[in-house]
Amino acid sequence: RSRGLGDVYKRQAKKSGIKGVADTESLDRLEEAMAVRALYRIKRTMEQIIKAEKDGVSDNERVNSLFAVDIVAMAQAHIMYIVFKLFRKAIEDGEHKIKCNGIKKNLTLLLRLFALYDIQNQDSSTLYEAGYFAPGTAPILLEATKKILVELRPQMIPLIESWEFPDEVLISAIGNSYGDIYE
Repeated sequence: RSRGLGDVYKRQAKKSGIKGVADTESLDRLEEAMAVRALYRIKRTMEQIIKAEKDGVSDNERVNSLFAVDIVAMAQAHIMYIVFKLFRKAIEDGEHKIKCNGIKKNLTLLLRLFALYDIQNQDSSTLYEAGYFAPGTAPILLEATKKILVELRPQMIPLIESWEFPDEVLISAIGNSYGDIYE
């Protein structure tokens, strides 16, 4: 669905409201953070490009020299947001709707981990610059990440094995497909 520019600016102007680890459990909130980051980067980059155009800078110089790094960062933020949305859609109502609650829970944890990791390690400064994150949000995001890792740790082997990769493809130090750890 296409949104008007006014909707883009309203969404980008929101605040995260993250006050504790429990606030990071909402997929809607994580999706919003990724959207705000992408929107802010797009808005900021486009404003700079338009200003340079008005100042008479050539298309070639704008795109290939002055703003190349900004354009790549803008595209990466948008791509990560789209990956999040597609992963979420696949979990919640994808073509092959997941019926097993255990698998759905684990995949949701992986999705939350993906978003938290991406938000923290790829470009959290944009969310602070946009005013979306308040001071003190970073330690909350780190604690939320640690909590998910503790919850996922016992599920890692079953998650990997659920894809049924043959031993020749997925070399493992913990054993083969029939459980022999010494082969």
